[in-house]
Amino acid sequence: MPEAFRERVQASVVLTRQVDLGSRRSARVVIRKELRSRELSEQVLWGAAARQDDAELCAAVAAASLELRDQVGLPPTLG
Repeated sequence: MPEAFRERVQASVVLTRQVDLGSRRSARVVIRKELRSRELSEQVLWGAAARQDDAELCAAVAAASLELRDQVGLPPTLG
């Protein structure tokens, strides 16, 4: 069962971008497709020790997000 779940989760990934600014400053931006509706959504996965108040990391995540959203035709996020 865990293997089937993992395969289903991986099948939903359209694009991914790793953001790594060095020691304990990483995140991953993922564009996923809902398999039933085929709707696209964005997910940000922060590294285990990453701080979401790290301005430089947040700016790099926002840039990666903008680039991925543009590649799949999603509008840029506001805010």
